[in-house]
Amino acid sequence: MTVEEYAKQHTDIYYCEAVILPDGGVEDAIPSHQMKLLSLEGVPNVADYFETSEYKELHKRIPMSADPMRWMCEDLGVVCTYYASLMVPLHYTSSQVESIVKLIETGCIAAKPRIEVAKEKSHTILLQNLDPDYRIPLFALIHERDNAQRKLERALQGVRRKSETK
Repeated sequence: MTVEEYAKQHTDIYYCEAVILPDGGVEDAIPSHQMKLLSLEGVPNVADYFETSEYKELHKRIPMSADPMRWMCEDLGVVCTYYASLMVPLHYTSSQVESIVKLIETGCIAAKPRIEVAKEKSHTILLQNLDPDYRIPLFALIHERDNAQRKLERALQGVRRKSETK
């Protein structure tokens, strides 16, 4: 659904558990963010989902050292929203930033959410392919993550709820 449709349906104060897709569309994170990400990865939403071939295939793709939710966030390129925080992929889209701004303006998200850049997939790939001078690409990834976070923080700077601007 669009951000506008989502905001109309969610007038609950201090609540915004959703996933913002790369095209800027918003979907409820029902029953949870992790289950929503699993369904976006193609895993059926059934009671014994861990027995499905789709889950087993995804389980093989996610390294044991990775946090599954952060890995799927980056793999899918989606933003996980909560009222006071955001988990954004390393390479988020301008459509996602526009959706975040609209969610802040409508009061679905706090005016200054905590931002976490999910770089779990990039990080685990880098660590799996360590070379003797691994520190250079690792520092480059950390720098890229920090730049992504600062860029989003700048984009959200000054965004206020519409009720606060009157």
